[in-house]
Amino acid sequence: MKRLLNICIFALFSIMMQAQIAELWIGMPDSLCPYLSQQQRYYLIQYAKQGTIDTVSNNMQGRTYIDTLDVQHDYLRVQMTQKMTWELRTDSSTYSIRTTVCTPKCASITRYYSPLWEYMGMLHEPIVLEESEEEIEQHF
Repeated sequence: MKRLLNICIFALFSIMMQAQIAELWIGMPDSLCPYLSQQQRYYLIQYAKQGTIDTVSNNMQGRTYIDTLDVQHDYLRVQMTQKMTWELRTDSSTYSIRTTVCTPKCASITRYYSPLWEYMGMLHEPIVLEESEEEIEQHF
């Protein structure tokens, strides 16, 4: 009986955490995720909750899907295009969005935001892996 109660509590906690990261992503300003509308983000979350990897058409005429929804670690990873991934992480005081573009060399930029989606800046320079600044800038 105690084990069943523990399982129920864990399941409820997991659902609550999933709702937090999901609601955060769905409700974020569209300007931070220009490839997808709020409705498209909602559909992707619904697919992820069902355990399917289904796609939506993004605003760049490509296909987008969620490949990781990790509620235990407050982490979401989206394959925005064939060459770009987009990651959202949360903790108690900040949200981070990491965009990685591979063409075929990869570069990443992480931006930090307050819980009210106020830009806090980049805490480090873009991580560049064998790609020039000009090549990176054309992707962002």
